[in-house]
Amino acid sequence: MKTMRLLVLSLVLALCAAIVAGCGSSSGSGGSDDPAALIPAGAPVYVEATVRPEGKVRSDVEGALKKILRTDDPGARIGKLIDDADKGEDVTFKDVEPWLGDRVGVAVTALHSGQDADYVAVISSTDDDKAKATLEKMKDDVVERSYKGVDYRFDRNDKTAAAVVEHRVVIGTEGGLKAVVDAKGGDTLAKSNALSAVRSKVAQDRIGLLYLDVQGLLRTVSQSASSDPQVGAMVQSFSSALPKTIGAALQAQPDALRIDAVSIGTPKSASTNGSGADIVATLPGDAWLGLGVANLGQTLDRIVQAVAGGGGITGVGVNAVLGQFQKQTGLDLRKDVLSWMGDAGVFVSGTSTADLGGALVIKTTDPAKTRRTMAVLERFVRQSSGTKVATLHGSAIDEGFTVKDTSGPAVQVALAGDRFVVAVGSKDVLAKAISPRQQLGSSPAFTAAAGKLGNGLRPSFYLDFTQVTKLIEAYAGSDQDFQKAKPYLDTFGAIVAGAKDEGSGVTRSRFVVTLK
Repeated sequence: MKTMRLLVLSLVLALCAAIVAGCGSSSGSGGSDDPAALIPAGAPVYVEATVRPEGKVRSDVEGALKKILRTDDPGARIGKLIDDADKGEDVTFKDVEPWLGDRVGVAVTALHSGQDADYVAVISSTDDDKAKATLEKMKDDVVERSYKGVDYRFDRNDKTAAAVVEHRVVIGTEGGLKAVVDAKGGDTLAKSNALSAVRSKVAQDRIGLLYLDVQGLLRTVSQSASSDPQVGAMVQSFSSALPKTIGAALQAQPDALRIDAVSIGTPKSASTNGSGADIVATLPGDAWLGLGVANLGQTLDRIVQAVAGGGGITGVGVNAVLGQFQKQTGLDLRKDVLSWMGDAGVFVSGTSTADLGGALVIKTTDPAKTRRTMAVLERFVRQSSGTKVATLHGSAIDEGFTVKDTSGPAVQVALAGDRFVVAVGSKDVLAKAISPRQQLGSSPAFTAAAGKLGNGLRPSFYLDFTQVTKLIEAYAGSDQDFQKAKPYLDTFGAIVAGAKDEGSGVTRSRFVVTLK
């Protein structure tokens, strides 16, 4: 689709022009070319990008691209890719670059039940005549139309519309373009307190921004599902536990890519009073994947309550399942199972078939209840045909059993002190899960990556991509496609993410990809 091709070229390839030209604004938080000034205030999803950053932001982007693209001249490398992609096309980046301004924004303006959503892209223009000339180069089945005094071109093949409105090129569905015209000079997203709050709270030295009106999106989904009241009831149940808005800023640094995110208006009842970082730090030091969830039982219990309390067929069905579970096991899922589950962690270690393994580790607040749950699990497993179950013994193991079927690795289930563990894979994985010789929190690779989060954030997610590459190499070997990709895979180091409650309904999250 030619109009969508123009959009993709503008968003992805304009960064090449940013590196070469090095002019424009650096944060994209406002100004006369603000794309949000044409976006309807009710748009539930909005993304913007600064395509011509300057100063430190520009040099940081260039430094990151040098590592990612494995070249000292990323502009030339991207330029060649552009030239190769443009061959034989009516519209090329050479048509776009002369009028391309500093800012680009993309929004979903409306959702429709059973139909495609309306969307629109707003691209700032420095030369409206050249921008119009570019739109006129699109040759498909295009007709001229007008709406409220704004002339636009409509492609009857791909059902997209394009126009120049107030020094901006607007491309999207016909409904999206009309929504822009309706909002022009009136109630726009740029004037909304919600977007202003997101822009002010996320990192300012950014090259991109995501805005999500969570409650507005849920209302739209609920209204779109009016023909199915069960879906609407479930959406309403979940909405009370979710924030009002979410925002995220994309930053580039010479040694890392970072997403700085905030959720605003998070209900106090939705907070788990933790991030999972504590348990991640206690996982085995040789783990290349670690994930932590604070108060797992509390989190799952809230989900069960939200769905069961939503009413309708869904709520009745969930309550029926809870009743059947208690009848068959003698356990109340919420009181006897979820109630003892504290922080939970998952890890994977090993870079070959021989030493690959992983485990789920849950801290228990009530070992007696955990034992009862394990007894029920063991009873049901023993009833499965083709499955061998054996009692598990060990100096640190209070209770446990091993499950082995005709194929696949053995599964070990154990209670050791305040740790409930389900381990799969290598022989020593259970021992590492119970009492690791070195904890992940003291691993040099982990601590180096954790330091990139900043603002007192601690990792609740960790992925050592270097080890992942080794694992892929162990399986791929001399595969030509892998060997071509390996230099680029070797660019990425550790990936970490963490979050913390900043008070007043604001939660800060960060996701960092380190570069080598």
